[in-house]
Amino acid sequence: MSTTSPSSLPIVLSELNSHIDKIRGTYGVTRLGVFGSVSRREDTLDSDIDILVDFPPEKGIYRKFIHLADELEEIFGRSVDLVTVK
Repeated sequence: MSTTSPSSLPIVLSELNSHIDKIRGTYGVTRLGVFGSVSRREDTLDSDIDILVDFPPEKGIYRKFIHLADELEEIFGRSVDLVTVK
């Protein structure tokens, strides 16, 4: 059963902003954005966080993708769906 709460969008954006330099440096991310229920301010306590991420084309992206998803879940303490443009 999902429970409504105030949108977590401000918290998510603040956390992403506070970690953006590390994320860019460690993973080579060129773009990061929030979409889905969090961006629409329709999220609940049970909602995951949908994040769009863009990497430059290079080898080893899959490994970076997995590690970034794990790190973001640790930062937010919630499930994160990481999606790339391509």
